[in-house]
Amino acid sequence: MKKISSNVVAMFFSLVCLQACGSGNAGVVPLEQVQSQVQKTAVVTFATATSDPTAKLRGVIVEAVLPEGLTVTTDPGTTTISSGVLKGEANQPAPTGIYTAATRTVRITVVTFAATDIAIGTFAKLTCNVASGYTLTASQFTSIIPVDFQVTGPLGADLTAANPPVISAISATFGY
Repeated sequence: MKKISSNVVAMFFSLVCLQACGSGNAGVVPLEQVQSQVQKTAVVTFATATSDPTAKLRGVIVEAVLPEGLTVTTDPGTTTISSGVLKGEANQPAPTGIYTAATRTVRITVVTFAATDIAIGTFAKLTCNVASGYTLTASQFTSIIPVDFQVTGPLGADLTAANPPVISAISATFGY
């Protein structure tokens, strides 16, 4: 009796396994799917952060060196970052930027001349191209320490020296 019940259990599990496997191509990943796992873009987000909820920003300048393997599209014959790849947040002043390919350095500026403030948080998103053969990680961006970071408040106050200070935050997401 034990032999019959163990055979029934074995047949049942075999049937379940066959059904789960589906077609004869189980475990084979189509080439298009493998190719789509290669990073093609990295959207780098530039933001400000502070624990002071009353902080008012009038200008932000950040200069940072991007990880190796990234390029940024510029207007032909210039170092000006193309407007299609550098975007601001809704209801924020538009960012401008330059990219120096030799040093992989970006410099992004957001300034408001109106009485309205720049909100604490994301102020620019830059879409970069990932070179063939490179796979980047989020930690390569969160660990970037800007070469230059200037945050000004009303009347030109330096908010990087405020207490609490306004600091930079850089992160990335990847497109495949």
